[in-house]
Amino acid sequence: MKVLVKLFLFLTLFISVSCSSNSQKESLGEYIDSSVITTKIKAEIAREKNLNVFRLYVKTVDGVVTLSGSVKTGVQRDRVEEIARAFEGVKDVVNNISVQ
Repeated sequence: MKVLVKLFLFLTLFISVSCSSNSQKESLGEYIDSSVITTKIKAEIAREKNLNVFRLYVKTVDGVVTLSGSVKTGVQRDRVEEIARAFEGVKDVVNNISVQ
C-alpha cells in the first residue's frame, strides 16, 4: 500500500508540474510549493476509506487551496476541507465541493 501511495504522489506531482498552466504568475518556487501542497492533500484524501479521490479536485495557488468535485454527504465535504486545512503552507481553503 505504501508503494501505491508513493507512486500516486509522484504521478500527481509530475502531472501537475508538467501539465498545469501557471495563470496566477507564481514564481517557480511558489509553484512547486503549491504543487507539493496539492499532492499531499490528494494523498491524504486517498487514504480515507469513505472518500473517492478520483471525484475530487484540488488546486493550490499561493497557499490558497480550491476544492471541487462531489461527495455523498456533508460530513465528507467537511472532512475534505479539514484535511486540506491541516497542511503547513495552506493559507485558506475555498470549498466548492457539492453534495450529491
